[in-house]
Amino acid sequence: MSLVQLDAFGSAAALLRPLLEATAAAWWLTYAATDEVILGLPIDPVEGQLDDLPLLGDMGKDLQTHFPPIAKIVEGFAKKGSRTSKWLHQYTHGGTPQLLRRRPAGFWTNADVSLTLVRADIFGLAAAAVDLARADNTRLAAYLYPRRDQIGDDLHYIFGAEKIAPQPRSFPAPNATCCGAPIFK
Repeated sequence: MSLVQLDAFGSAAALLRPLLEATAAAWWLTYAATDEVILGLPIDPVEGQLDDLPLLGDMGKDLQTHFPPIAKIVEGFAKKGSRTSKWLHQYTHGGTPQLLRRRPAGFWTNADVSLTLVRADIFGLAAAAVDLARADNTRLAAYLYPRRDQIGDDLHYIFGAEKIAPQPRSFPAPNATCCGAPIFK
């Protein structure tokens, strides 16, 4: 929101992918990663390490067992898929959607800005929802589920997106019980 208030719409849009990737990593670590994989992750913050979290598409594939609708997003990232999620890559890496909206060219319309903010809300809510999968948090649930539903309605009525069917108001319990001793002491 702060970047949008500064008219830094391109910067705001570029942050959508890292937000989604961090969210996917949290869900992947909660539902798909084994103890062995988690304990094998590097604990020193050194760039270029070979072992790290999987790529976004791979995390999505691993999460499909638990959340089947994620298949549409995963397919959108696939090189042989619809590429409907490619806009995340284009915004983050300065593709033509970013370049063509720079001043004095087309710039960002109100609809572009609104959709970027809605997407940020969706990704942010998905990130916060990880807490609901891990613990009983009635205050967060009382906020998150109605807000999620409202965003779905907004996407439908304002942007003409497909109507979203009612979604569950809980998450399945993660299969993993722990991941060994704490990595950081």
